[in-house]
Formats: sequence, C-alpha cells, structure tokens
Amino acid sequence: MGKNIVLIGLPGCGKTTVGKILSKNMKRKLIDMDALIVAQQKRSINEIFASDGEKYFRDLETECAKKVGAMQDVVIATGGGVVLKKENMDALKSNGMIYFLDRSTKAIAANVDVSHRPLQKNDPDYIFQLQKERDKLYRKYANAVYSGGTPKELAEAVQLMFEMTELTE
Repeated sequence: MGKNIVLIGLPGCGKTTVGKILSKNMKRKLIDMDALIVAQQKRSINEIFASDGEKYFRDLETECAKKVGAMQDVVIATGGGVVLKKENMDALKSNGMIYFLDRSTKAIAANVDVSHRPLQKNDPDYIFQLQKERDKLYRKYANAVYSGGTPKELAEAVQLMFEMTELTE
C-alpha cells in the first residue's frame, strides 16, 4: 500500500478543488478533513466555533489528522489551520507526502466566499493575517510548494511530483 497525498494551505487556496481532481485522476479516495469533522459533529464549522470555540475545533482536527494520517492511498484535503499543531503534521506526514498550495492571498480575498469560514466571515481581509501567521509553517512541513496555475495544472504537478517520489523510494 502506498503513501497519502496531503494538501495544505490557506483557507480558499484550492485544497478541496485540487484534491477532487487528484482523486479522480489517480483513482484514490478524497478525504476532506473539514467535511469529515462536519459529518461527525452533525453541525457546520461555524456552529462548532460559535458554540465550543476554536480550541475544541482544533482538538477535533487533531483526532481527525491522526485517523486519516493512518489511512493509505488517499488524497487528504486538510483544513487551513492543521499546521498549527505539530502532532497533526506528524500524523499526516507519517504516511503522506505534504504539498503546499501557495495561492495568492489577494486572489483568495477577491474570489472566495468566506461566509462559511469562521475566522474570515467578519473580516474578509483576515486572510492576510493568516498568511503572515502560517506561511512559515506551511513551508516547514511541505515536501513541495506549488504557486500559480489552474486547479487542473496544480493537480497535474502534484501528481507528477508524487509519482516521481514514489519511484525513487
């Protein structure tokens, strides 16, 4: 059994979109960590943040990272804040290659609906603050960084790098 493909990056950078393309092209199951948490909790991320706070959500995210990190041959679209806890990244990296989708914060701010994103919904420009706080972490944990291009082009680049890495291991 093979390694997972793990996509990290800011909220709205395209992790789920690129993940869907990779999943289809590589015939692998897509695991969207935020969607998994929503399904498990039977409420939206906004509702989780509002009723239980960010710390509770981050604890759920850690449980989820450990669960999906133990899977094999899947594409994992993480939440934007997964990099905030080293144990999340250790779990995901244990059987996965980490790819940072480094989409421009200006493009995210201009084109992404933030109404369902708890840290951004009251301040769409908050994405610039998140980028300042998290960029070093994304780069620290990434096996490769991808900037620019369409989701299809990004998916193709990630797939090519992943397949080349598998051949050399």
